Amino acid sequence: MARQGIADHVRGWFTLGRHRQLGVVGVYDRATSKQFAIAGKSLARQTLRAERTAQNLGDQGYPTPRYGGKGRNKRFHLYGAAKVAQRFLPTTSGTGAMVYPWVAGPSLGLRGPYIGDDMYGGGAFCLDPWDLYKRGIIRGMSMIVLGSVGMGKSSCVKSFAARHVLHGRKLAVLSDRKGEWTPVVRWLGGSTIKVAPGGVQRINPLDAGNRPSVNSEGRLLSDEEWCHMVRDRRLGLLEALGAILKGRAMDSEEKRGLSLALDHVVDLRGDDAVLPDIVAFLLQPPASLTGTLRSAAESLGNAFTRCTDGRLRGMFDGPSNVEFDQELSAVSVDTSSFGGTSGEVRAIVNACVGSWVEAMITNPDNGQRICVYEEGWDNISSDADLQRMVDAWKLARHYGIFNILVLHKLTDLDMAGDSGSAMYAKAKSLLGDAPYKVVYQQPAVEDPMLRDGLGLSDREIRTIHTLPMGTGLWMVGETDRYKVRNRLTREEMPIFDTNTRMDVKEAVPA
Repeated sequence: MARQGIADHVRGWFTLGRHRQLGVVGVYDRATSKQFAIAGKSLARQTLRAERTAQNLGDQGYPTPRYGGKGRNKRFHLYGAAKVAQRFLPTTSGTGAMVYPWVAGPSLGLRGPYIGDDMYGGGAFCLDPWDLYKRGIIRGMSMIVLGSVGMGKSSCVKSFAARHVLHGRKLAVLSDRKGEWTPVVRWLGGSTIKVAPGGVQRINPLDAGNRPSVNSEGRLLSDEEWCHMVRDRRLGLLEALGAILKGRAMDSEEKRGLSLALDHVVDLRGDDAVLPDIVAFLLQPPASLTGTLRSAAESLGNAFTRCTDGRLRGMFDGPSNVEFDQELSAVSVDTSSFGGTSGEVRAIVNACVGSWVEAMITNPDNGQRICVYEEGWDNISSDADLQRMVDAWKLARHYGIFNILVLHKLTDLDMAGDSGSAMYAKAKSLLGDAPYKVVYQQPAVEDPMLRDGLGLSDREIRTIHTLPMGTGLWMVGETDRYKVRNRLTREEMPIFDTNTRMDVKEAVPA
């Protein structure tokens, strides 16, 4: 027995080296050998007790067990169940993954704020887009969130933004149409700017904005470059307003008239240029403007009066009497007073507010910021507003901005225009530029769009149909998929929940 024990030990020692070369899971050491010896003795005692019990039953008339040619196993016999042999299962990590696939999905690690539970991997789901971009995993800085009413998308976006603010980022909500971000912003220590008919707060959409220290190439920004940036932003807003007011794309003479009006007002007023000055120039152009150019300018002047009169009076027709505080953690613009107005009025408000906020935040010196486009279907319904969004998304990486566009369903992109139109192509470009896509429960009629627009498989689409409230399918990049159950704390629930009036909870409390 001593020789056999030494032989087993030597054989196990050489086997250990071979197993280590193969990456074997099992490990042979002295402690393991001792445990096996203890287990062998315990099993031998259990076997003897079982045999004694069987013998007693045999004395009572029950059938007795039958043994082989070597007879019944006894205490010092060297065969049977009394001896436990240690056997390894040679396998590698690659082989183990083949035998037990899909036990856990991919993981982004624990860098970034906690969002919820990863239902595929069973752990915490954390996401930091700036960290993923820095590591070269994702190249874009935008996200699109889709979800039917009451399925949890609003709570998801609010918790995502608020927790990034608590991690040192900042938040800007452009044109909050429902006013539901006001309690969130105040809870984060920010401020809300309310633009409303007859209100006291006014913003000047032609404000120059905050000047960055460097240009897009990282060089020191010169005065000439800054003047070009401000002029392009102002002219883009004026052309957007002209297209909204005219209900069509502007022709070359109308664009020329707006360009002349802007240059004249800037030469006259400098950074204090306001929309009424633009309207005055267009209504009474100088004598140098003749013919069709003069007619186009006067026609534009009559159209632009709708930005300074009527229901919009007092909101965009003078110098700003509110300030976008760059040091605050969160700022939102409440436009809930325009919920029941015409599409033209809402488009004008979105264009003016969006241009003004973007002029304030497009500055890499102000830190990293999340920009939320709530009720995104309303933003993409205007060609000019849509073009401004496309331009802002292209420059998001330079300015350290992460954009979030919230939609009810993917077919909301059809509101931008007919298939094949320029507006529809711009709306689709927003989808293509968004490496992060979050899909909450969708109706079955959305299946073709989900399959063609997002490239989802039939299995993933069936998963979306059965997603419970507060759970969404997160698409990170082209291949990674995560089923995430958004978690809210007890403090967050009454602030982030948008269904309190219906007594319905959108997310699961932590």
